[in-house]
Amino acid sequence: MMKINVVCSLKDPVGQTVKSLGYAVEALDEEPISFRYEKGDAVIMICRHSSAAGVDSVTVHHPGNPTNSTYGGEPFTLGISFPSLASEILRRLKKLDIPLQKTFEATHHGPTSQRVPVIFVELGSSERIWRNEKYVKSVVDCVLATLDEKQEKQVAVGFGGGHYAPSFTKMVEELNIGHIISKHQLAESPPQVLKQAVEKSVERAHKVLLDNVNSTIKSKIEQALSELEVEIKRIS
Repeated sequence: MMKINVVCSLKDPVGQTVKSLGYAVEALDEEPISFRYEKGDAVIMICRHSSAAGVDSVTVHHPGNPTNSTYGGEPFTLGISFPSLASEILRRLKKLDIPLQKTFEATHHGPTSQRVPVIFVELGSSERIWRNEKYVKSVVDCVLATLDEKQEKQVAVGFGGGHYAPSFTKMVEELNIGHIISKHQLAESPPQVLKQAVEKSVERAHKVLLDNVNSTIKSKIEQALSELEVEIKRIS
């Protein structure tokens, strides 16, 4: 059985709420975007989500910097994805009776150095949500209940769409989704990053799904992935 470690950060308001609730998860004295912890076979970091829009939400994503812009981690470097686990977490979160939007996010921010897959589960986007014990407890309980419940489905990588990946969030009912590179990042993502999105995964991707990408970007993706045995398919 895989050893999957759920962690939080003492420097993070959601992490502080997790610890105040008495959960026996490891609390790191490091920022979520730059932590170095990599014990076990996979790591799930539960922490805060921030956004300018301030939407009440709980999101799931893998870490990585598809472009030269970094917020923790190395540029042009993705972490290792765990599609079946990330997708099962989101499927279960979507069933929670709490008034938060439940979505994937595109791959972004660090850390990127771990030798094991890392998944972020984030609550936001305000202090009111970060300190809400009911919401935090619901999410932590959901994550802990998911650790041994992954579903066997085809694995896909997503290219295109918005940062909150509405198309891929809907498709998670039928597929296990790994890395997602949003439309606004694809133009600046070099071929090696596109390959990383497919290859840096504990599970082999069966297909790459294109959401609202133009013909130039589509050709770039096809060329970058030409040596990989993966189906490339438009969904919009």
